[in-house]
Amino acid sequence: MGEFLGVFDANASATVSAIATAVSAVATGVIALLTAFLWFENRSLRKAGIAPEIVTYLSPHSDGNGAINFVLANVGRGPAFDVRFELLYDEQDFKSHDVMLENDKERMPMTVIPQDEKIYALFGISFELYGQIGGADIGPLKAFKVKLRYLDVLGKELARERTIDIKQFAGLRGVLTKAAERRIADSTEKIEGHLATIAKRSNSFAAFVDITEFQDRYVKKAKGGE
Repeated sequence: MGEFLGVFDANASATVSAIATAVSAVATGVIALLTAFLWFENRSLRKAGIAPEIVTYLSPHSDGNGAINFVLANVGRGPAFDVRFELLYDEQDFKSHDVMLENDKERMPMTVIPQDEKIYALFGISFELYGQIGGADIGPLKAFKVKLRYLDVLGKELARERTIDIKQFAGLRGVLTKAAERRIADSTEKIEGHLATIAKRSNSFAAFVDITEFQDRYVKKAKGGE
């Protein structure tokens, strides 16, 4: 009986030891996988914060007054430092279309454009950019290029070149309409002083839709259905 118990105890100890070893091996493997996963995640996060991407484009002013903005936007991940841009354009063509933005020798690099931030500058007036100058039609502004240079958070210089063409807006109606946020703000101001008047006229205004195109000198409205 004693010999049997001794053999049983030995077998039980061996089994427990084997199970413990297996559990330890599995736990070690899981920890190794978690460590590798965290390393890749941290690496991805670090990389995501050092990849700014500056783009430039033209955009109608939010006031809906026909002004066109030149926009620098950081659509990447992480801040862009010492942002510089240079316009490559036909000087006479810019002058003929009354373009309000040009290269300036005194312009210094922008210190930083944070992620998801935008810088706006007045570029011109829609119908003038489209060639409607002093009653004459001289044709749309020629396409031009913008050279961009900036640094990421590690100090690496990045260079880009973009082409901008005013004719991207050809045939697009309503793009010059006032932004919803601006309409709300203006309406709120009017409500403060003219609540009764606005209430009476709101129905007549609601049926009109903006159909102004870039080449139009004046704002155009069309009456929609009731």
